[in-house]
Amino acid sequence: SARLGRRHPVSARFGMDLGVSFPMGAGGSRGSPTPDGAKSRVNYSRLPQEEQKAETYSNTSIEMANGAFIGQQRQLKAKHIAQQNEQLSELAKSASRLGEISHVISTEIVEQNKMLDDLDHDLDRASDLMEIVRTRTRKLIEKSGGMGWFSVIVFLSIVMVVLLMLVIYT
Repeated sequence: SARLGRRHPVSARFGMDLGVSFPMGAGGSRGSPTPDGAKSRVNYSRLPQEEQKAETYSNTSIEMANGAFIGQQRQLKAKHIAQQNEQLSELAKSASRLGEISHVISTEIVEQNKMLDDLDHDLDRASDLMEIVRTRTRKLIEKSGGMGWFSVIVFLSIVMVVLLMLVIYT
């Protein structure tokens, strides 16, 4: 707006001419000199019909631009939300699979702990039986007169088992 001393801040921002001018001189009073020395005056008159049409067109185009911008932002937001929902869905599937795997691992650990307990029980029982056999063998060796007679008994027992097997398989 060439006829105005300075544009209104809102009109300057949105590229509109509101038909209001402000003095350019110091102090901002009406009729103060402008930089070129001429006196400017504040014009508060109504806009002529053509300027009102241009302003209406300008306002409409700004509203359309704002509407388009808002529409684009909504589309971007919807796209981001859709992507986040897809990522959350994948994350939920992964968490579900991890839950299933951890359940299977837990079940396997429980079963293996039972097997280890059974094995421990069996080893304790076998150890007790070995102790009984060792004690009885020691007593038998002492009763038989020492290791010499025991060796003879073991040797004869082995010979008897071999002969028995020969008789059975022939």
